[in-house]
Amino acid sequence: MKKFLLIIIACFSFQFGSYAVEGMWIPSLIDMFHSDMETYGINLSAEEIYSTNQASLKDAIVQFNGGCTAELVSDKGLLLTNHHCGFSAIQSHSSLENDYLQHGFWSKNHSEELPCTGMRVTFVKEIRDVTEAIMVGDADGINDRIKAMEGENTKGSLLAKIKSFNQGNQYYMLITEDFNDIRFSMAAMGTVDVDSNKMKIFYEAYYLFAKLLHSKKFKIDFRLSSGEIFCFNNRRVLHGRTAFDPNSGSRHLQGYYLERDEILARLNYFNKLQV
Repeated sequence: MKKFLLIIIACFSFQFGSYAVEGMWIPSLIDMFHSDMETYGINLSAEEIYSTNQASLKDAIVQFNGGCTAELVSDKGLLLTNHHCGFSAIQSHSSLENDYLQHGFWSKNHSEELPCTGMRVTFVKEIRDVTEAIMVGDADGINDRIKAMEGENTKGSLLAKIKSFNQGNQYYMLITEDFNDIRFSMAAMGTVDVDSNKMKIFYEAYYLFAKLLHSKKFKIDFRLSSGEIFCFNNRRVLHGRTAFDPNSGSRHLQGYYLERDEILARLNYFNKLQV
């Protein structure tokens, strides 16, 4: 079984004096765009970027836990992803004694790595143009042909999924493979902008605040049922929600904000209203 180590990092944006040719395209169509990429200085060959027969750049870019991207950066399975993508993993291993959200975390060896139950990484093994096979015949049978082709190409640990592109005029089959032995290896503490001579005071206050947040004395945990609504004053109540495992089912939350002054104005109006 392959094991993947997870480093969770914060990303920053910088502006440079350059211009980008924007757009999105499917990696399997690399030959159509590679000459343009060479014009802008790329040194990798088309085969080194996307190949179904040998290792290529596509094998280093993975989907992390169904939504984010991650990068494979070593032959030991080390992955890098954004802090918010692995937030639930950090949170699940944090406690009052070991608050990794606040202090960060670093495993010195493999034995100190923490398992991330329920998380997965998805590798794209192949992208195949199946437009001709899907579009043949009547339009009413497209869904049946998609299901049949997906079933024929889903084998063992490989999953085949067909997606439509260009408003349903093209269909591509993505063959992927999931790995779920994910270990938490490192997470950086969130960056703060504090003057160096005030850092110690800030950190002490930050640490105390974090302890209060996790203290059962000041915390109320409860679960909303379907159709329920919870209202609170944003200025008075610090609120949040626990991590959710998308593999366990579905969850829908709808947020709505009301201006305090608007509510008070309406209450005053109705109090003065004579019926």
